[in-house]
Amino acid sequence: MMARLNVAQNDQRNKQVDGASSGTEVHNTNFGHRSNSNQRGLGEGKAYTKLTKINFLFFEGDNLSEWVRKSNKYFQLHQVPEELIVGMAEMYLKDRADIWFHGFVASNPNA
Repeated sequence: MMARLNVAQNDQRNKQVDGASSGTEVHNTNFGHRSNSNQRGLGEGKAYTKLTKINFLFFEGDNLSEWVRKSNKYFQLHQVPEELIVGMAEMYLKDRADIWFHGFVASNPNA
């Protein structure tokens, strides 16, 4: 009964979020609650809950440990396959971090 109530409350909140005006910032932090409308299949009877949109952070070359920690958490929450992680992270390198990465790849083609 409690699970149905939580699902109903989440559905109501999602409707409110969908109906919010474009000038209103809404944060939904209901990670881990499952409902049939938010589940996506992963094959072999597995399903995950669609998470609230979490923006991936750009990295410009400062505070590496924070970026790595938050990036790893993002990949974990979104169940990103390991073989896609480097390619996704590369898309969010900016300025000197992007220049360094491309120089590293050019100098180390087997890395």
